[in-house]
Amino acid sequence: MRFFRIERGDRIWIALLIGINLIVLLNALLHDPRVGYDAPEHLRYVETLSRFRLPMRSDTLEFFSPPLPYLAPALLRASGAFTLWGAAKAAQLLNVLFSVALTLYLVKICDRLRPGDPRLKAASLMCLGMLPVYYKTFAFVRGEPLLACLSVLLAHRALALLLDEGPVLRGAVPLGLILGLIALTRQWGFFLFGALSGFAALLILSRRGFWRRAVPVIAASFLIAGMVGGWFYLHLRETTGSMRAFNRPASSRFSTANLPAEFYFDLGLDKVFVDPVRPLLGNRILPILYSEMWGDYWTTFVLRGTDTRDGNVLSGGELYEALSRDPVPAWLETNRWSIAPYLGRVNMVSLAPTALLMTGLTFGAASLLGNLSRRAGPQPGGEGRSDQMAIRSLLFMMVAATALGYGWFLIMYPRPDTIKASYVLQAFPALAILGGDFLQQVRQRSVTVYRALIGATGLALLHNAPVLLTRYWTMW
Repeated sequence: MRFFRIERGDRIWIALLIGINLIVLLNALLHDPRVGYDAPEHLRYVETLSRFRLPMRSDTLEFFSPPLPYLAPALLRASGAFTLWGAAKAAQLLNVLFSVALTLYLVKICDRLRPGDPRLKAASLMCLGMLPVYYKTFAFVRGEPLLACLSVLLAHRALALLLDEGPVLRGAVPLGLILGLIALTRQWGFFLFGALSGFAALLILSRRGFWRRAVPVIAASFLIAGMVGGWFYLHLRETTGSMRAFNRPASSRFSTANLPAEFYFDLGLDKVFVDPVRPLLGNRILPILYSEMWGDYWTTFVLRGTDTRDGNVLSGGELYEALSRDPVPAWLETNRWSIAPYLGRVNMVSLAPTALLMTGLTFGAASLLGNLSRRAGPQPGGEGRSDQMAIRSLLFMMVAATALGYGWFLIMYPRPDTIKASYVLQAFPALAILGGDFLQQVRQRSVTVYRALIGATGLALLHNAPVLLTRYWTMW
């Protein structure tokens, strides 16, 4: 059976799929694996795991992270045929395969939402491919690229198992395996457990007698997930005293008062469209997430520095410290001053595509409410419309559960450097499909408005294209 069937009109989405993954490949080849959020700590994890033991706090500050994303480079390092740098470069190239799988299964979900509609596939891939944070994160050696891939596989498998007829327990095995792998990839993945549970509960509430299918599926898949991934969290409890171990202390209690009002409400409008570079946005969640989603606020991808005395590259905190000196050292060569106005313009022109994604998310929430209303009885449109609403509901729940879980994390660990759009990468594929689906709903009502939205998004993508490629080049 063919993975997907190519019909007339498929050329655009196929070109987009290839284009997205070619950019991911180019960044994997060019980007220095030593540059990224906490990159040295992630490489120390690979080095420690290559000695066939899980790291402790004394080995790396990433000791709390699950091992799956580091397993392949660690095995290459253990073979003796690769240096640590070479193993890290192999991990970046492996991210390309994760991106290919992610985009292919995103297309499969689109085909389930609107069978045979190439426009939804193209629009959804456009909504994903226009996001600089996607390419930036897939260039790093860390767990989020694999987690984003697994999130799409989870959505595809959950829809097939819960919406189609077929053997329940046998079908729960691959779903449980995916959940177990998610648990072994990154703790952010546990937010998806909540989304899956909520989706099953929604179907139970909206479909008579559906609990007979949903309850065994969720119970069996969670049990399998626990057997596959639970051992690592038992290891954390044994070695650190907590399954929620982290490299910094948590707040004593969960309270919105842990953070000042500006964190929640200040949009940083005096800087976000002018000079969106650390630390000028302070501790404000919305402008920092926005600037990381579309630009390079934390200076790890396109904003770079070089120590001309020895040629060493400066990024992240090192670059920030050098720039904070008064006067700025004469030996620092950086594009910080030349690129900052452009990053401000990127944030400005990205308002339109951001509004598109947020509107798609709102329509996903409306589908969730529509599913709940089905408790009163059958709705017009039959089961086809019912399944469409269910798919949108799951996609919305994946975004919402990630946002809520990440919000809890930020409140419990209230520091500005925890605000990174890469940490919620798993939500962007679902958000992209919802954005693409909204475009198709617009098209059904007004082709003129649809073309205007496509044009505005396309122009934003062209303007933002330079942010999709790394400036941290490295020679092999």
